Amino acid sequence: MRLCPRCHTRAGREDWRCPHCGAMILRPVAGGANDDMADDEELPQSVTITFTLRSGEAVEVRDFLDGPATEQAIREYGAALAKEIGKDTVRTFAYWYDDDFYMDAVLMDEVAAFSVSADWGEEEEEEE
Repeated sequence: MRLCPRCHTRAGREDWRCPHCGAMILRPVAGGANDDMADDEELPQSVTITFTLRSGEAVEVRDFLDGPATEQAIREYGAALAKEIGKDTVRTFAYWYDDDFYMDAVLMDEVAAFSVSADWGEEEEEEE
């Protein structure tokens, strides 16, 4: 069961809108509040990092944590990356995605911003 973030009404697992107030009900953030799905789903160990370079180009890579992608683990990972921004360091990322192996490198001196999130390994469905 999921809980509505606005009115805390219980909604079905497949409901994306609260049956009581109509608020959006999203998947919980890694390490966030438990919505009774913890028994069915384990947190991933991988994260997706999207770097925005000074040129405006976005580069998406994946990396693996030593443990589950909890809120604290993602914060610590992001803090470590933030310390490298602007430095003349090349950060490498080697990972399997789908059935292909990738090796990416990012020059941290060129990074303007980044975003780190748990990699659930699911492709998002676009609404039509």
